[in-house]
Amino acid sequence: MIEAKIDEVDNFFVSWSDMITLLLVLFAYIVSISTIDSVKLQEASSSITNQLAGESSTIVEADDLDVLLNTLQSNVQAKNLGEKVTLSKQADRIFIQIKQDLLFDQGEVDIKSKADTVLAVLARSFKEKSYFVSIEGHTDNVPIHTNKFENNWALSSIRAVEVLDFLVKHGVNPRHLRAIGYADTRPLVPNDTSENRGINRRVTFVVESFQRGGR
Repeated sequence: MIEAKIDEVDNFFVSWSDMITLLLVLFAYIVSISTIDSVKLQEASSSITNQLAGESSTIVEADDLDVLLNTLQSNVQAKNLGEKVTLSKQADRIFIQIKQDLLFDQGEVDIKSKADTVLAVLARSFKEKSYFVSIEGHTDNVPIHTNKFENNWALSSIRAVEVLDFLVKHGVNPRHLRAIGYADTRPLVPNDTSENRGINRRVTFVVESFQRGGR
């Protein structure tokens, strides 16, 4: 009986010491997090979030879009693509308009081999920072109905996806991309002449920071 009571007392003190130890650890943790610099805490949180999401690109700064625009303009001029590629910047977005005939044959969705060069340039640029890129397919207002495509919605959507797939295969983070088909709902000019319809047949890249576009 005496030995049993001694064992019970020993077990009580072991449990009590464990509880005290846990409480001390808890208090130490509370004190430590209460004195962490708020900026450092935010940086650590962002870093953990990016790592969990597989994010490896650097964050887009205020001037990065301007640098990207200048780089793309230089490439367009060097490759004499000024008639096929239009670049502009509005607020905190860059718009890259590429005419359909540089990328696709009429009514088709297979990317032309001659388009590989300009798309590869875009892929390299998009990989450098955490840009978020919306890829928009646009058509003219001439109805299409073939064995491959029921309408212009299908054609414009699949073209956007084909371009997205090209960028992913060239190393762009798929989390930074989305593909949208607009058919003929967002024309740049009236579809009243053959020339204007050619202008409206295009693929548009809308580039912004990942934090804004990828929310």
